[in-house]
Amino acid sequence: MFDFARPEDVDALKDLWLSCFGGPREYVDFYYSRRFLPEDTLVWREGGRPVSMMTLMRVRQAGEDGAYVYAVATSPEYRGRGLMTRLDAWSREVLEQRGAKFSALVPAGPELFPMYQGLGYRAAYPVWVREVRRAAKVPVEFTPCTYEEFRELRRRFLFRVPGGVLHPEPELRYVYDEFCRFSGDILRYAEEGRPCYAAYTREKDGLLIREVTGSDPVAAARALLLRTGGEKALVRYFKPLRGFRKVPFGMGRRLDGGNPAPGYMALMLD
Repeated sequence: MFDFARPEDVDALKDLWLSCFGGPREYVDFYYSRRFLPEDTLVWREGGRPVSMMTLMRVRQAGEDGAYVYAVATSPEYRGRGLMTRLDAWSREVLEQRGAKFSALVPAGPELFPMYQGLGYRAAYPVWVREVRRAAKVPVEFTPCTYEEFRELRRRFLFRVPGGVLHPEPELRYVYDEFCRFSGDILRYAEEGRPCYAAYTREKDGLLIREVTGSDPVAAARALLLRTGGEKALVRYFKPLRGFRKVPFGMGRRLDGGNPAPGYMALMLD
């Protein structure tokens, strides 16, 4: 049956998470101690135990309230029964009751785009990517970006990005803490006197620069490679630039059945 999660479900939800997504256990414990909200966690119960789940994180785009859909999982022994389709339909009712206008998500891989299209989602949040190699020294000085600096710089950044999806507090604080503890680092730098930041993850073959707010992301990427000792970086950017190619990233769905508004999403819990 449909239900909202309860505080006493935490151990069962952790087990469900680990059976579907794997570890590390430290991350799962961090999530459920810092971000878990029963009223935002939709579950399907069998015998009183959650066997399928979906999390709704609050976001905003163009002045409208919406939800970022995260941690969508069904226990392996209950797959193939349509539980996620039922949970998805119920999530629409919940969001409409809350006054939300849209939902958005980031598929775990390209092979999942058709599945979400079948649920009414459409590719609406592309990114532009380019591989950058380490080059001659670039005079860029990086310093750690505190949460307060990050929050203000990201607000200014998304203000000038058409259709930027924003995390309200305390979601943004969790995204920052999760990123810095488990994913990578967020560093501040200046470009022609204007403060910017770059958020990057270390990959086995280099860096993934997940968000960079300056107007020259290639120069920032090369400077980061010099700082970290990496040889190459894959840069995601919010708009087309020379040498960048467009790739699908996030998907959106209007709850009124219309086409999702195009925009930009990054630093999601993808």
